[in-house]
Amino acid sequence: MNRLLSLLLFLPLISFAQRPLTVGLNVTPLVIGTLDLQVEKPLGKITALQFGAGFRAQNSRNKTGSFLRMFDRFHALENNAFYFSVGGRIFEMPAPDHEYSYMAFDVFGIYYNETIKNIDHSIEQKKGFNVGASLTFGMVFPLPGRFTIDLGLRMGYFPPREEPPIYFLPGIGFTTLGLDLIGVKGGHVLPLVMVKYNLIKDKRTRIREQE
Repeated sequence: MNRLLSLLLFLPLISFAQRPLTVGLNVTPLVIGTLDLQVEKPLGKITALQFGAGFRAQNSRNKTGSFLRMFDRFHALENNAFYFSVGGRIFEMPAPDHEYSYMAFDVFGIYYNETIKNIDHSIEQKKGFNVGASLTFGMVFPLPGRFTIDLGLRMGYFPPREEPPIYFLPGIGFTTLGLDLIGVKGGHVLPLVMVKYNLIKDKRTRIREQE
């Protein structure tokens, strides 16, 4: 009886573990010293749950700027921040080995701790924690083996900071206000080039590969 009860309790866990699971790395934030990871877990045929986490740890006190000058405006003396997110995505029914489109919504929790130099050369520390949200549109393309690449654009809102007016936060991206874009106070944008690896394949994929 105890064995039967244990089996009934563990069956749902075993079933959940056998569902597809992918882990991804967003390449674009690497140019600004940020690690951005994402885990995706399908819920149904066209829906999935996704989790994100990442951090930025950068010290520019002894440097003249970034190796790409276009990003210099997003560098303070010190940039330290981390984020976590949870969200969902809905996508087209993907055919095997074909690209498909998707739309995703995420909620972010972001903590930042930065040391900035003001216009009058005074040094000031800016830190805080807040919650934001984003909407992402993109396409997923198959790569050899268990890899796929997720190309998209994330557009989000995070409560604006007074200073500096232009900054970057991990997960939600670059501020749009003050750039050569249609800026919105509190608006952020982040290009996605997410390389993903399928840790656990679904049953249909495993059967198809054995044929």
